[in-house]
Amino acid sequence: MDDKKKNGIIMTLLVILIVASIFAIFYFKGQINLEEDLMKCIAEKSHIYVSRICSHCAEQKILLGDYVGLFNMTDCLDESEKCAALGIPGYPTWIINNQTYFGVYSVDELKEKAGC
Repeated sequence: MDDKKKNGIIMTLLVILIVASIFAIFYFKGQINLEEDLMKCIAEKSHIYVSRICSHCAEQKILLGDYVGLFNMTDCLDESEKCAALGIPGYPTWIINNQTYFGVYSVDELKEKAGC
């Protein structure tokens, strides 16, 4: 193979690599933004009541991942009177769109309940 063909193949591969890299950057950035927008939507429509000594609450926080800080969360060990007044029976308890849900939920389940 002569040098001209070799250089042409190398240039073609470089262009393909650059285009693929640009596509991947925008694709994954878009995916991250979509996920963040979804989690913001769920968080805006919900409130979660937890206890820091509750293993199910810890599991729920893990499922919320990096977005756990977006959520309105009340620790009923710190605010027991508030939780008692609301009749919170156990943890985690979700209030989503003024409906009460008990237990641990996946992001897909929360998305459905919140209508996001």
